[in-house]
Amino acid sequence: MSSKTGPDAAATARPARGRTLVLRLTALYTTIASLVLLVAVLIVYRELVLDLDREDDVLLRENALLVDALLLQPQRDPRQALLALDDNRKRLGARRILIRIVDDGGAVLIETPGMPPGLSMQRFPAPAEPDVADLRGLDLRSEGRRFRLLAVNLKSTAIGGDEAVVQLALDRAADDVLQDRYRNILLGVTVPGLLLSAVFGQWMARRAIAPIAAVAERIRGIDAASLHARVADADLVEELRPLVESFNELLGRLEDAFDRLRNFGAHLAHELRTPINNLCGEIENALLAPDSDLAEVLRSARDEAQTLSHIIEGLLFLAHAERPGTRAAMVPRDLVGIVHGLIEFYEPLATDAGIELVAVDEATPSVPIDRPMVQRALSNLLDNSLAFTPRGGRITVTTRIVDGQAEIEVADTGCGIAEDRLPHVFDGAYSTPQVRATNAPRTGLGIGLSIVRSIMRLHGGGVRIDSRPGQGCRVRLRFA
Repeated sequence: MSSKTGPDAAATARPARGRTLVLRLTALYTTIASLVLLVAVLIVYRELVLDLDREDDVLLRENALLVDALLLQPQRDPRQALLALDDNRKRLGARRILIRIVDDGGAVLIETPGMPPGLSMQRFPAPAEPDVADLRGLDLRSEGRRFRLLAVNLKSTAIGGDEAVVQLALDRAADDVLQDRYRNILLGVTVPGLLLSAVFGQWMARRAIAPIAAVAERIRGIDAASLHARVADADLVEELRPLVESFNELLGRLEDAFDRLRNFGAHLAHELRTPINNLCGEIENALLAPDSDLAEVLRSARDEAQTLSHIIEGLLFLAHAERPGTRAAMVPRDLVGIVHGLIEFYEPLATDAGIELVAVDEATPSVPIDRPMVQRALSNLLDNSLAFTPRGGRITVTTRIVDGQAEIEVADTGCGIAEDRLPHVFDGAYSTPQVRATNAPRTGLGIGLSIVRSIMRLHGGGVRIDSRPGQGCRVRLRFA
């Protein structure tokens, strides 16, 4: 039994991540649409309830005024007038309003039939003047029914004296039926609306991520052989253009890195081939000529093996220095002492090559550094200067302080480097087309300046090189 792994598994997982994004966007759209719909429904329903309350309050106030007007007619019996008003509303099918008139002593003077026992005098709101425009009643439930209660002062003095109060109770059963009907209608609108919001939200989510799918399709065709290609963004939405521009910049950096890697591989093969061929040739000659000096052959083989070891050591150091998280062991050191120690070491080599090697101390700074690393950086620079400075030339190593930072400058009067090649000297695969000094040994892979740059980065500083053909090179190491 086999299990799917690798690209197939990754391809299977990609749609799941896409669906997750669609679901998230769908949930977001649905939630927003649902909230808007629910708020709108609640506002409509609340306005309906408030309108019904206002209409009932107006109706109660008008009936209170009507009762007051009937009581102002002296030719009619007040009790009979109120009962006749109640009968007329029944015959007309109008909403029934129960009326009770209470005197200033709290005694009931008149009460229409059917007043529920639960609507006692104490449960009515405090009386108000009937001519107030914004009178508001009070809702109360009694015997399973809802009533709108209102109490006003009676203007007429036909009964009860000056302090009589009329209490009115409106049966709101019709309002309850209307509110139930509208609740059902709004509920019938809300539930399908929520479902439509989910469907529409998913459709919007798929349309929203469609440009991302288009970009992914364009990117999918780019591989190591087509890093020169770029993702077109002219027809994309504005929000995706920064992403595409960043990706195109990344492609440019990858293309440059791949080119440098290919050049480095080619240069590495060339540099390794020379000592290996020399080694193999010398061994072959020794085998073909048994009488040859074996010691000389071994010495020559040792030199070639040391060259290979030097190349491999440089590659390993560069790989370690470029690894993320690598740190240098920083201890305060006297830069002048380090420079003079190296000058003393290289002076015999420079003398043999007919080159003047000079140290100039403009300052004596003490800087936290990793001494072996700094010595290696300066050794690489001196090796390069000795290799490309002809007999009679001069190499000057200057220690100074510039803008509050320690600096070591290695300047020579060698062949120099063409201006168009200066940006590539730190690539790790640089080799100068200029001819080395005739008395200078072959120095290997040409990664010395890359190692110098890596060392200075680990020290928080930098390296700068200035050169012109025929005028030598000037390399400055700046410490943080």
